[in-house]
Amino acid sequence: MTVPIGTSPYGERPPVAPLGQVPNLIRELVQLPVTLADGSTVHLETLITRPAEPGQFPLLILSHGTPPGGAHGRASLNPMRMSNQALAFARRGYAVAVVTRRGYGSSEGDDAEYTGGCGHRDYERSARVSGDDVLSSVRTLQREPWVDPRRLLLIGHSAGGLASLAAAAGRPSGLLGIVSFAGGRGSDGHDNVCQSDRLVTAMGELGRRVRAPSLWIYAANDHTFSQELSREMAVAYAAGGAPMEFLGIPAYGEDGHLLFSRGRVDQWWPLVAPFLTKLGLPTEIVHAVEPPPLRPAANMSSAARQAFEGYLAADTFEKAFAYGATWWGSVGSQPSTTEAQERALRSCREHSADCIVYAVNNSYAPGITEPPAVAPQAGAQAVQAAQQTQPAQAPPSVAH
Repeated sequence: MTVPIGTSPYGERPPVAPLGQVPNLIRELVQLPVTLADGSTVHLETLITRPAEPGQFPLLILSHGTPPGGAHGRASLNPMRMSNQALAFARRGYAVAVVTRRGYGSSEGDDAEYTGGCGHRDYERSARVSGDDVLSSVRTLQREPWVDPRRLLLIGHSAGGLASLAAAAGRPSGLLGIVSFAGGRGSDGHDNVCQSDRLVTAMGELGRRVRAPSLWIYAANDHTFSQELSREMAVAYAAGGAPMEFLGIPAYGEDGHLLFSRGRVDQWWPLVAPFLTKLGLPTEIVHAVEPPPLRPAANMSSAARQAFEGYLAADTFEKAFAYGATWWGSVGSQPSTTEAQERALRSCREHSADCIVYAVNNSYAPGITEPPAVAPQAGAQAVQAAQQTQPAQAPPSVAH
């Protein structure tokens, strides 16, 4: 099942391949028309993931951070990078919109939320502009028949956390709470934020305007916002009267800033679930993950077999798996399945000859014949090893 490319209630779709579909869920990539505070209208590239059954569901807006690489990094950002986070919530009964703000990806508009040079940061203006994009998206989406306008949740990562808090300052109808994963802005390198005192001041200003409860999550080894700085922001924000919980967690990987953007769902969901429960929002899975009925090829190496098991376990889409005589390539959360296949092949060909695309999303690639249930002779031990391995969910993109 695929969503046809053509027109939608939001206008023309972007020129991409149809999205991979999930049983009991609907996934759409749309250009969302929003009316900004100044009265102008822009279209923001948005990934929508929602239950397929009739009804109204809590609306969740997921807001992205700012990628490295300047203008090129902003242009390459796409909402698929948060597709597994969107799926995690949609499986629990949420209507999720990953909104790409102005100046990023295929969304219209310039980089309106630019904070200025390192010695001239204007965090309050930047927060206001990014919050306008989120707030305007809420207003558009709350008119949809599948949205419960009385239940709104805002979640953001890094600059998206700041954008979510800024949108909450506009006090949108139905807002129940905000979750900010490593929220903030202004880093110009490892362990440094330009004019961090101004960022603290901006958080204090938001705290005077937000009245919905929020949860702030920062890892001990966040190399963008240290726990010292994050606590300073939290103190300033709470001093304004905004209800909030600060959750300082142990180190995650090499950089705790990436917990929400790259971590497995089972690593961050337990941090969020108690807060959602207090808000009266759902936390239990309604539409469970169905393991793809795919098997490794008989001639895959042991390492490739294990990697393929991880690929199948990753609950994300726009993904592809390729393998060759001595290596493999696996990517996910790409702008399209076409790009996923190209990247998987490039990754595989860095170390192996005769690479082929073996799987696309949760199906065998075109031209691939389903392998036998038990690999013959030499591969039998590798199959047994792969079957005994129970990998956790893989990150959205893995390159080798």
